Amino acid sequence: MERVSSLINMPTSDNDNTGCVVCGKAIDDPRGYKYQVCSQECQKVVVNKQNQEKYSAVFTKRKNNQEYALSSFGVPKRYLLCSFESYIPKTSSQAKALKVISSITSLNSSMFLSGRPGVGKTHLAISLIRKLMLTWGYTVQDDAGYSPQCGISVPIEFFSANNILLKIKRVFSTNDGSEEKEINKYASSNFLVIDDIGTDKATDWALGVWYTIIDARYCKCIPTIITSNYSLSEFASKYGDRLASRLSSGIIINIEGEDYRVGAK
Repeated sequence: MERVSSLINMPTSDNDNTGCVVCGKAIDDPRGYKYQVCSQECQKVVVNKQNQEKYSAVFTKRKNNQEYALSSFGVPKRYLLCSFESYIPKTSSQAKALKVISSITSLNSSMFLSGRPGVGKTHLAISLIRKLMLTWGYTVQDDAGYSPQCGISVPIEFFSANNILLKIKRVFSTNDGSEEKEINKYASSNFLVIDDIGTDKATDWALGVWYTIIDARYCKCIPTIITSNYSLSEFASKYGDRLASRLSSGIIINIEGEDYRVGAK
């Protein structure tokens, strides 16, 4: 289907008897122009067709660029191909988690995925990111900074919990406000994934960092996905009820199953 701009108000020769491109009705204009559509109804058909084709092209572009985008978000190479289609549940708990998470179409608060190592928490978290990328559009980060890809953009950032703490510790002793700026970066990120929280030592400093980040995101209703080997009750025992309470307001999914990494050897 030609673009609307080339279909409407296009001058044609006197010998050109092409009618409406939608219904075929002959349409002559007394000024010497021939319209390619004969009515507003037919014009709407053309516009709708154009929009469908445009969205289809955008959707295809988003899908083809996903691995590059995921890498730019910080997703490790091992997980770049994770998707709902490639997740193979071994238990009813994993099957239920797959069904619930794959049905999510938007995320306006937090999602806490818990379970023993190797049950697929990170796999499912990245699969959800992949799905939301196609719906929302996304940005990628290159040498020039964040650049929009395919329409409405939602910057996404993926970090392991240990890496977040290490990055903050690097500026901890500078006493120039850098630590606060670093913490605020994670507290205000438009979409943050914190992978494997709980492997760190629960010092007073670490507890303060996690509370500042999670509480700020909770108050602002910013999307946050957190994976942990701890259940929410175990998380509360290690990090305190106040922090666990913030997470309990979002989506809580506990996944039971065996470590697939052990079975893959």
